[in-house]
Amino acid sequence: MILRLAVVFSAIMAMYDVSTALIAKSVSVSYDSFLVPSWVLFFFMGILAGRTLRSWSGILPVAVAATVAATIGWYFAALIGPGYVPVGRRRLWC
Repeated sequence: MILRLAVVFSAIMAMYDVSTALIAKSVSVSYDSFLVPSWVLFFFMGILAGRTLRSWSGILPVAVAATVAATIGWYFAALIGPGYVPVGRRRLWC
């Protein structure tokens, strides 16, 4: 069950990264403005995994999905175009 959740969550996050890169490129908005919705996705994935597995091992599929999103998802987003955060750019959280 852990492996199934990890694969499903990873596919969701990879598709999310690709779709947000396409949206950011077509509408010309900043790619990093999609950060909060991805946190919300991770939050609900954690709730679903925890309730499905009924233990703290529910964090494993979410950790795998976060790793996929930070590597493969960003790679595909960078291939599309705007899927990178420029070096030295600071973001204000106000």
